[in-house]
Amino acid sequence: MALLASISPDYYTRLEQGRRQASEPVLDTLARVLQLDDGERAYLFELSGRDAARPRRRTAQKVHPQLQRLLSDPATTPAVVLGRRTDILAWNPVAAALFTDFAQIPASKRNFVRLVFCEPAIRALYPDWEWVAQISLAQLRMEAARDPKDPRLAELAGELSLQDPDFRRWWGAHRVAVQGTGTKVLHHPLVGRLTLD
Repeated sequence: MALLASISPDYYTRLEQGRRQASEPVLDTLARVLQLDDGERAYLFELSGRDAARPRRRTAQKVHPQLQRLLSDPATTPAVVLGRRTDILAWNPVAAALFTDFAQIPASKRNFVRLVFCEPAIRALYPDWEWVAQISLAQLRMEAARDPKDPRLAELAGELSLQDPDFRRWWGAHRVAVQGTGTKVLHHPLVGRLTLD
C-alpha cells in the first residue's frame, strides 16, 4: 500500500496505528489507490478529522428526475424526512398509509433502520429487504463517522446488534453509503407491488 501511495512504509504504518495524522493530499492519494467511491472517500476523511468537502470531480448541478416527480405530485407521493441516525422527523399521510402510522410509534423509537430490522410488517414491504437493510445500515455507519461520540447512535447500534444477527454482522463490516436518490420496490399487503422514487 505504501509503495502504491508513494509514501514510506514507516510513515504508512504510523498512519495505520494512529500515531500520525495524514494530510489531505495523502488522504486523497490513499483514496485513489484504494479505489474508494465518493461515499467511502468521505468516510475516510471523516474518520481522519479532515474536510472532504472538495469533491474529486465536479458535475453540473441538476434536479434528479425522482425529486422532480416528488415535487410535481406531493398529494399522491409518500414522503418521509430522515434526520441524523435515520430518525424519522416528518412524513405525509400517504407515507403513513404506505409504511405505518408513524405517530403511533414513540418518538424515541421512530427510526428507519430500527423499523427495517425490527418491524416484521416493514421488513415484509421490501422484496429486496437485504439490500434495503444493508444500504440503510451503511448510511447509518456514515453518520457514525461524522459524530463518533454520539451516545444515541451508539445506543441504537448496540440495541440492534443485540436484536438482529444480520445487523450485527453488517455493522461489523464497516460499509458506508451516502443518502441520495433512488428507486425502491415495495410489496404492499393491500395494493401489491409498487415502484417508488
